[in-house]
Order: sequence, then C-alpha cells, then structure tokens
Amino acid sequence: MSNLTSAVMSGLERLRARLRDDRGFNLVEVLTVTVILGAIVAIAVAQYGNHKEKAHLLALKSDTRLIAQSFEMVYAEQNAYPTVVAPTVDANGGAAIELANGSLDAYVPIYSVPVTRGVTVTAVELLPGGEAFTVTMTSSENANRSITWDSTIGGFTG
Repeated sequence: MSNLTSAVMSGLERLRARLRDDRGFNLVEVLTVTVILGAIVAIAVAQYGNHKEKAHLLALKSDTRLIAQSFEMVYAEQNAYPTVVAPTVDANGGAAIELANGSLDAYVPIYSVPVTRGVTVTAVELLPGGEAFTVTMTSSENANRSITWDSTIGGFTG
C-alpha cells in the first residue's frame, strides 16, 4: 500500500509543480481570441446598419402610402385632390402633414397625417386635368432617399 500511496503522492507533486509553472495564456492565444472577437463585432455592426436602413426605407414607404391614401380620401369627399400640403406638428408634438384646398396663405386643413421623424413631402404634382397626382417624399434619416407615389399606377415609381 505504501507503493500506491507514494505513487499517488508523486503524481500529486508533479501536478502541483505543473500548476505552479502555468502562468496563463500565451500571446498567440490572446491574439487569436482578439481577432475572432473583432470579426464578430464587424459583422454585427454591418448587419445593424443594414437593418436600420431597411427600417427607415419601410417607414418612408409607409408614410408615402398613407399620404397617397389621404389624397384619395380628400378626393372622395371633395371631388378634387388637395392643393395645399403643409408640414405641421400634431397634438403629441410629432411631425405631421396637413392636406387642404385653397392657398397656402389661407386654408382650412382637411386631414392631418402623422409622419415619421425626418420624413418630409418634397414634391406634390397634380397631373393635367387634376384627376391624378404624384407625391414625392424624402427621408433625412436614410441618406436623403426619395420615393414617389404615382396615383395613375397606384404604386411607387422608380
């Protein structure tokens, strides 16, 4: 039994000596982990930027579609498309677009349509005869990207 005890004790002594000499990670291991973490962070940041841009584009499309539907509602009620499109602030302090007929100096809003922050109506054109329109909206949050709704085709152009 003493041989077994001495063998176990010598094994434990060798293990203790090895643990005392172990000083941590070497430079290659630390650099490898750093490179892997850097690659993961680079991929995550790129994906975040893509998702953010897509979200702004979807908000721009949604707001443009909402303005176009509001134009159609004004037409259904008044038998004419609105001639005034004015930026304003809604009751909650958010951005909104007012649609009205008349002149910009004196008009009574028909609809106030809320829009996403950074989205503005940059052009409204009543097509000849006043039976159709195009609305172009721009998002300052998405590198000043513009999108146009054309009522003659009932959708986005370009």
